[in-house]
Amino acid sequence: MGSIMAAMCQDARVDNNGRMSLIGIFHTVEASHFPCVHQRMFLGCSIPITPAIHLERWLIQVDLIDSDGKHLAQAVNDSRLMVGFQSEPSFFDFTAEVKNLTFPSPGDYQFSILINGTLVQTVDLHLKVASKLSSQNASA
Repeated sequence: MGSIMAAMCQDARVDNNGRMSLIGIFHTVEASHFPCVHQRMFLGCSIPITPAIHLERWLIQVDLIDSDGKHLAQAVNDSRLMVGFQSEPSFFDFTAEVKNLTFPSPGDYQFSILINGTLVQTVDLHLKVASKLSSQNASA
């Protein structure tokens, strides 16, 4: 499998032509207190499909892991049939909405993307306590 692009963002869509749009990519989340619940975020992921895996069924799984390597949640569990071109490589653009995800404390987290049980990509996310200045600006 070739290079995979993945990011966390505020919104993600794949249009009728298969083009993915990621809106508001982020790497850090600030919260006024912990534990905190992030109400809604999206994972956008572009995965190459080679002719060898045309029409192969994939189980796509996204797990949230804390900085100690502890599994906190399964954010995505989805089975997809890869339909690419038989003669040339193509891409599978995958978006997933993740709702009401609880982060127990500030620190570094990781979304691990697995295909058929094999880790293929990770997306890092840093959570921190919002400074008073950030909190005041957010409410303005």
